[in-house]
Amino acid sequence: MLRLTLLCLSLVVCTAAQAASVVWSATINGIDLASGADAPTGSLVRLGTFDITDAEIASNASVGNIPFLNSHFTEYGSALIGDGARPAGHFSTITNNNGPTAIALAGAQIYVWAFSSGTVAGSSEHGIFYLPKATDADWQFPVQVPFPDTTQIGLDDLTDLATSTTLKANARVVVGSFGPGTSDSTGKPNFTLVPVPEPTSAALLVAVAGLVGFIRRRS
Repeated sequence: MLRLTLLCLSLVVCTAAQAASVVWSATINGIDLASGADAPTGSLVRLGTFDITDAEIASNASVGNIPFLNSHFTEYGSALIGDGARPAGHFSTITNNNGPTAIALAGAQIYVWAFSSGTVAGSSEHGIFYLPKATDADWQFPVQVPFPDTTQIGLDDLTDLATSTTLKANARVVVGSFGPGTSDSTGKPNFTLVPVPEPTSAALLVAVAGLVGFIRRRS
């Protein structure tokens, strides 16, 4: 009985120490800046999920409303370009999470949010990419309870397996583009970031949109 009790306690401790894991990367198709250069080593890449639609994400990105996007994004983990001893534009890492976020996000859609520098605030460019979990079940966060699970994803999943030169039909490039730049290390098309509009430009776009709406209502 004592041995059985000790064994049960050991299993509980080991399970508690384990974490749900996401193995994620950009190894063949990397990340480009808008200039066409590979994203520099040290640039931030975030792993998480949004609680708003793709249309809302794109609309707010178009006016530089990064704070709004950030408020609707739950981060699971992060990485830096260069992680895993990868060259500029690429990374590979494992994110382990055994906290409340791992439990809350179990089964949620995975998004990859990439930036042009090491911080959100310091970045002048960004991009948001994912593959719908309905297309590839790996693109959902793994469960933490009752037993931690693992999933493996990569930006390469969004491209055709044979050549890595065209997007899959269901691939989602919510903010940014695929190409035209290519990776200096692999020669394959990269996922390209787009500039974040300046606050003055964003305000102008919002004002114009409001004016158009007002005119339509009056007509």
